[in-house]
Amino acid sequence: MNAPSQKNLRVRVVVPRVFLALQWKSEIASYFGMPEREIGLWFGGRKDKPDRLFMVYVLDSARTCISRHILDDVRSGHTVFLVCDEAHHFGSTENAHVFDFFPHVPKGIVFSLGLSATPEAERFADIIAPAIGPVFFRYGIEEATRHQITAPYQLFNVAIPFSSEEQAEYADATERIARAEYALLRICPHFFAKDHADYIRKLNQLIREGGRVADAAERLKRLYFLRKRILVLAEARVTCGIELVRLLSTECKTILFSERIVTANMLFENLSTLFPEKIGLYHSAMRREQKEFALSRYREGRTRILVCCRALDEGLNVPDTAAAVMVSSSSGELQRVQRMGRVLRNTQDGITKRIFHIYVPDTAESPDFLSGMGGKAERLFFNEKTNGLVHKEYDKFSNSAIRQLRKDGATENQITIALRQIEVGRIAADWQLTPELIETRLDESKKAGSREKNYWAMMLLISRERMKQI
Repeated sequence: MNAPSQKNLRVRVVVPRVFLALQWKSEIASYFGMPEREIGLWFGGRKDKPDRLFMVYVLDSARTCISRHILDDVRSGHTVFLVCDEAHHFGSTENAHVFDFFPHVPKGIVFSLGLSATPEAERFADIIAPAIGPVFFRYGIEEATRHQITAPYQLFNVAIPFSSEEQAEYADATERIARAEYALLRICPHFFAKDHADYIRKLNQLIREGGRVADAAERLKRLYFLRKRILVLAEARVTCGIELVRLLSTECKTILFSERIVTANMLFENLSTLFPEKIGLYHSAMRREQKEFALSRYREGRTRILVCCRALDEGLNVPDTAAAVMVSSSSGELQRVQRMGRVLRNTQDGITKRIFHIYVPDTAESPDFLSGMGGKAERLFFNEKTNGLVHKEYDKFSNSAIRQLRKDGATENQITIALRQIEVGRIAADWQLTPELIETRLDESKKAGSREKNYWAMMLLISRERMKQI
């Protein structure tokens, strides 16, 4: 496609974060074969002249100026195409100022497009849809994977235990929530929500209305956040996340997501000891130049592990990322879909991506990362006493394989090597492949002189044991 005519068109893109603006700029330049210097940016201390074919704005800055810029474009005789990336962000009162120009332009002059993995966010019906337009196209993860638009993936739900202190704190918070919910329902008996996100939205609505109901709703909301804090700061999350990264290949590019900066910092410090100079950190408390440096090093492959918080939930495009560890996460579908998107970008080598969802069982936290969205997941359990992972079915077959090796006269050194491959295989689903397919992989690794030949040899033994016992 050729670059659009600059004579009568202006393209305005609005994104929620700076790194997304830089990403859009690079993609536009590459797609249209034009110099990056011709694409304007508008955020913070960077404000290019807006009289360009392409301008990319960061939302916090756009809401105070883009309507004025678009009106200037229209007065100059230009047609405007407005793209709202991560459009679910545009429903707040402040961000809706992006659309202040709409009452002042005739139809057929400004066209808009919203992009979002989960568009029906708060105030979709009364702000987002009237401004941008209704949802006219949907494309789900399962469909995209089937069409090979996104990469194939393996999903692992990893259960971790609470400490005894954490368990007691969580139980106490749950009891207090039950009492607070009863108090709220006595005042507001018709209160109802379809899911947790809707529940919090409706509590916020009651709080804004004020009065006695607002006090009860505020108390309940505080208790929910207290319980959530206990959940996301569970100590075993860090040790489990470290163990997962340790078992992944030393060539595997990995992103670890957490909900709290303190957890991200702990992961970074511990992993830096294991993998010096190979890990980066990104969160909202860092300076902009620090964050940009961390992202550029990860994109360029100078680091292979990136630890982050919510700041990278959306938009990051690093296709060679092969694994994601959800150390902690919210209960919202939005975040789950967005984080999936960080790792499911397709690559030429067709590598199968791996996603690990760490959760505490028997709590408000979902044991299924893709709950309600389809997708089969393997179930692992993290034993904090041994710092090891358990997969009951896999361990049954691998134990049988080790017994067979001993019966066949394997040396202790060979057994040690086999046990290491078993550890690595526990965080993959390769053992479920047919023996014939694994034999092909084994032959390929032997011909290539790859270190993976020991791994595939062990997976072949485990697959054969599995076939015996099915």
